[in-house]
Amino acid sequence: MSMIGFIGLGNQGAPIARRIAARFPTMVWARRAEACAQVPQAAVAATVAEMGRQCTTVALCVRNDDDVKGVAAKLAETMPPGGILIVHSTVLPETVIELAETMAKRGIAVVDAPVSGGPDRAELGEMVVLAGARRADFDAVRPILESFAKLVEHLGDVGAGQRMKLINNGLFFANAAGGAAAIALAGELGIDVAAASRILSAGTGQSTAFDMLNIAGGGLERLADSALVRKDIDHLADIAAGASPAATMLVEFARRLGDHLHEHKKLAQA
Repeated sequence: MSMIGFIGLGNQGAPIARRIAARFPTMVWARRAEACAQVPQAAVAATVAEMGRQCTTVALCVRNDDDVKGVAAKLAETMPPGGILIVHSTVLPETVIELAETMAKRGIAVVDAPVSGGPDRAELGEMVVLAGARRADFDAVRPILESFAKLVEHLGDVGAGQRMKLINNGLFFANAAGGAAAIALAGELGIDVAAASRILSAGTGQSTAFDMLNIAGGGLERLADSALVRKDIDHLADIAAGASPAATMLVEFARRLGDHLHEHKKLAQA
């Protein structure tokens, strides 16, 4: 396989890139040299344009929709026809659909492949990849995805991966908000909070979100980046518009976490 490019070396992207670099020739780019140093096996591109010239497949794990669009526009100037752009970021389905249409004019395919699992699972190579793409494009990059994932699901055309990722994140946020409420209620009823946490982690109330809440010390504000949470909840609300009342309940539950983080941020800045 030819050189694989990777952009977006955050707390989740860096371990994913290391996993890829352990199996394939890899090139990374970041604004900061110390970020690239997190993937010592990889070559370092001087610019995004250089990566486009040297890599037929490039993966993005950047922060938001604007970042995806901006980096993709630079890559499109130099990536050869027949190249594939993999989007691991969580963005609106419309963002990757429009990107796929734009890149197709240059002969470049897009694989919509957001990831779930967090930094610890990324280090272990146990991520979940939710992919939307033409089947041939998905099959072409599947070995790359499997280098860092325990589950890789092809869900349909471009956009399907993002829809499923937003649903997944919404459930995570709802579980986190519910877990924090359960611990608060236990404390107010005179139950030892530490014991309540152990019970809820071991019983039927257990969830990944609740376990991560415990690791974070029980505070929702330490569990997630408020800006990213609100972005994902807004995106979830967008794709759920017009859905049945039962389906849109997920948005309302998820918003409770977003509202809590927003209020905490306002108090912290006061």
